[in-house]
Amino acid sequence: MDIKDLGAWIAGAIIVVGIIQWVKNFIDNFKIILPSWAFSLMVPIFSVGVGFASAYAFGKELWIWNFLGTWAVAQICYESIVRVMNKKVESISSL
Repeated sequence: MDIKDLGAWIAGAIIVVGIIQWVKNFIDNFKIILPSWAFSLMVPIFSVGVGFASAYAFGKELWIWNFLGTWAVAQICYESIVRVMNKKVESISSL
């Protein structure tokens, strides 16, 4: 494992969480109710896309490595990422 891999996983996890939060807000606007497990299924699905994108960006053939790393970081750190991003948005909006 290289430090670039870890950076790609963290960045990928932030992207995955951001996309899921966007989907949640988009669905809420249309008053559609999805069970919570549907959002849990989105994490590996979006992680596959991020894994391909990061493998393409770094010129590696290890998309599965990036997929699994992104999935693990996104799953473990989901709440922390959301909490930190909410604080950042609140601090910016209070300016």
